[in-house]
Amino acid sequence: MNKKVSITELMTETAVLTIGLTFYYWCWVRTDWKESYTYIQNAVAGGIICFIFLISYRVRKFHKEPIDELARANLKRCDSICLKIFAAVMVLTAFIGGTLGHVANTASFMGWVIMISLIIISILRIIIFKVMDQKGV
Repeated sequence: MNKKVSITELMTETAVLTIGLTFYYWCWVRTDWKESYTYIQNAVAGGIICFIFLISYRVRKFHKEPIDELARANLKRCDSICLKIFAAVMVLTAFIGGTLGHVANTASFMGWVIMISLIIISILRIIIFKVMDQKGV
């Protein structure tokens, strides 16, 4: 149980958390209702809370380990790239919402675009980091 925690593992856990939050978002925005949805929603919320505690424990454990300067520099570069991509997607989402807002109700569409872009960015972040880390950039 003394296994080291890698940056890639923490990034993967964050991607899984994003998928869980998207599922919880679906619990709130669906248009139909069944009695079992309450139990599903509470179970998902409990699972997300437990997963957040697990991630916080692993992050604390990660910060106690020796620092890998190259990996941290690659992570900063990767985060910078992903932030620029995400900002462009959010500007595009706002533009589409502002344009189509006069025609139809696009609030749920914009919410889904934001949630799906969060999932894609978290997965893209892992891929970019792995490529940078393997090449030793």
